[in-house]
Amino acid sequence: MSASEPVSDVRSDARPSLELLLELSRDLVCSLTGRGDFIRVSDSCARITGFAPVLLAGQPFVSFVHPLDRELAERAFARVRERGFADDVPTRFRTAAGGHVSLRWTAAHDAHGGQVFMIAREMKHERERTARRRARAALKAAASEREQLRADLHDGLLQTLTGASFKLGGALRLLETDRPAAQRQLEDVARLLQQEQRELRFLVEEMKQGWLERTNAPGPSLFERLTDFARRLHATWDIQLLCFTSGPGTLPERLVRPVFGIVHEAVVNAARHGQATAASVHVDLAEDHVRLRISDNGRGLSFTGTLDNAALRAQDLGPAVLKHRVWSLGGSLGVESQPQGAVVAIRIPFEDDS
Repeated sequence: MSASEPVSDVRSDARPSLELLLELSRDLVCSLTGRGDFIRVSDSCARITGFAPVLLAGQPFVSFVHPLDRELAERAFARVRERGFADDVPTRFRTAAGGHVSLRWTAAHDAHGGQVFMIAREMKHERERTARRRARAALKAAASEREQLRADLHDGLLQTLTGASFKLGGALRLLETDRPAAQRQLEDVARLLQQEQRELRFLVEEMKQGWLERTNAPGPSLFERLTDFARRLHATWDIQLLCFTSGPGTLPERLVRPVFGIVHEAVVNAARHGQATAASVHVDLAEDHVRLRISDNGRGLSFTGTLDNAALRAQDLGPAVLKHRVWSLGGSLGVESQPQGAVVAIRIPFEDDS
């Protein structure tokens, strides 16, 4: 465009594009006066509401809004005129059949022309997208659970059975030459199998709990999960788990199970690998994040000292599965490991700010 070309010509050239947008958009696109009367409405209006676009021209926008949503819609529209913009406003809109369709709209005010431009989307499409996201998340969670089960069986049962097999072979060879040593070997095998029996029983309970969560809604709260977890820990490993909560915030429903999974992983690691006999979990809920402090009296991790989030990322140290769980939620963690036990400090944002 040259410097001397009139602006009006450019706007004239843009009109066919606007007409095409109004014709092709699957969302409800419209322009309104500053008072809120319809000027132009996209062809999608007929599909979404049953009203021909021409029938809405000159009609007040709020006259089509459900009575229970009218006050919210009026406040949002006033915000558009005063501040120039309103976003993500849920509104039920009257249909030609006498019912209502749920829309979520965004509007902006053109201060130069005095008009308001609005785009409204059917919420059922959002629900469909949400359902697809949840389905993908469920598949991902199922794959993660299968991988965790495989790792648990490999690290626990298979390794125990392999060790028991070697010890039994050694005991058989000692029977002829050193029966007391053979008896000690057999006692070691018995202890190994008893420990593995406890872990398998715990694993079965975990799988049962997961199945109940997938077949019943809504799921238990984080505190309910931790209380049940503490009971099962005590019954299986004779470990005392104390749980504390504080803070003014509320944990979003979508984070309840992942946060519980983090606590579960940290405490089971302390019981299984650190030989802990006591542990505590402190859950501090802020307005936009949750902090976890998990401590135990076990033998610590494979290092001595304190590593922050950056050091854990840079070095191949610390609990791998726990780190993956935290980082996949956009969180951070630090670990202090001593021969007398370990402390894990974790921060999880309610919105992923990684």
